[in-house]
Amino acid sequence: MLVAMGLAAAACILIGVFPGLLYERLPNPVDFVPYTLQHVTSTLGMLGFTALGFFLLLKQLDPVPTISLDTDWFYRRGATGLLTLVRGPLARLEYGFVGEIYEFVIRRPVLGAANFFRKLDSFVVDSAIVGVGRSTQNLSQVLRSMVSGNPQHYGLIMAAGVVALLAVAIFVR
Repeated sequence: MLVAMGLAAAACILIGVFPGLLYERLPNPVDFVPYTLQHVTSTLGMLGFTALGFFLLLKQLDPVPTISLDTDWFYRRGATGLLTLVRGPLARLEYGFVGEIYEFVIRRPVLGAANFFRKLDSFVVDSAIVGVGRSTQNLSQVLRSMVSGNPQHYGLIMAAGVVALLAVAIFVR
């Protein structure tokens, strides 16, 4: 943040000392001369009267330790009554009646469903994945024995595969 403010201050000083740098980059030609007697005196007058007002009202800027009543007073006052109600009868109701409803309506069915899906994943899905893995291993053992290193054999196998795919596409409908 300090670097950004320093760069902005440097840019302000640079443009203030050399305003032509800014004016020549504007899209339309500008015939403005910033350092005439009228511009300088009016700007210094505004700056001087602003500083005078600031220093005359400086005592008014000191903070006064008071309690301000604002619109938040209403909800702060209402919150104390609500907290009394929540900590008292509603808390007893929640820990007793609502807690039991939560236990039977939400917690037990969700945990039961989670247990069912865990078993389904363990027995069905994992078994299927292990079966696919073993089938892949067996197929790779068969294919390993077919590796001859001869490109003509590979081309013949690919041509046979293309013919088989065309036969399936033509005759199976």
